[in-house]
Amino acid sequence: MIETGYFAKIKDYPETDELVCVSYKYPWFVKKGLMRYLPRVVPEPKLLYEWKNGEITWEKYTQIYKTFLEYDYGALSEIEFLRLRSKDKTVRLMCWEKEPPCHRFILRDVILEAEQ
Repeated sequence: MIETGYFAKIKDYPETDELVCVSYKYPWFVKKGLMRYLPRVVPEPKLLYEWKNGEITWEKYTQIYKTFLEYDYGALSEIEFLRLRSKDKTVRLMCWEKEPPCHRFILRDVILEAEQ
């Protein structure tokens, strides 16, 4: 199962969840090794900057990010890893944003689509 979460609530998630950092930077306040870090599925900082500054819409952000995930070999291998891991346990994609919009929700949907 693929779930999402955010760093401020990290202590609230079940210990059985496999936490995966899908943020540009591993949070300084989280013990190293507590989460798996998969940097290849993280969108380019420039893309986030463009969206946050109103240069592109969320729809355009989503389109660009999905295209990146579809064609980047490193991202594809990390998506496959997450898909396989989530068959046996809950994998929780972790980032800074509390609620959507956030790329981890797009990533979750891409992983779920890969299962079909």
